[in-house]
Amino acid sequence: FQNLIDVKQINLPDSLVNVGEYAFLDCRSIENLVFPDCVMIFGAGYLLGCNSLKTLEVPFLGTSSTTGALIELFDNNSAPSSLYKVTLNQSSCSIGDYAFSGTGITSVVIPKSATLIRSNAFDKHVEYLVYKDSPIAKIAAAEGIHPYKFID
Repeated sequence: FQNLIDVKQINLPDSLVNVGEYAFLDCRSIENLVFPDCVMIFGAGYLLGCNSLKTLEVPFLGTSSTTGALIELFDNNSAPSSLYKVTLNQSSCSIGDYAFSGTGITSVVIPKSATLIRSNAFDKHVEYLVYKDSPIAKIAAAEGIHPYKFID
């Protein structure tokens, strides 16, 4: 998908499992991306140059293409500066260290299935939205993790 400068939307196949390194390099006009639930790997720098990307929906936070270990959604501050909202799909169970740190993202929707949020997963300016009846809502309230808002 690299260098699709004027393309505003890409429909990704439901069979997509691996998003390669620099997969969307310089796709400058894309505003929204929705990854299917079966994606298991996000390669390094997969969104570099996506300067118009505003919203992103991902199945979970991904694994390293080389080690298989859980990684941050954005490596080395590779989140586009235009990106402000990320929605995590139902298969996201935990949000690891620095998952959204160092990005311009201001809003993250946490799925009902989430059971763990590391205290340093977000910068102070990030507001995350949690479902009232989710396990993470109870944990966030008990541990004083903030700022968060409830959604139904």
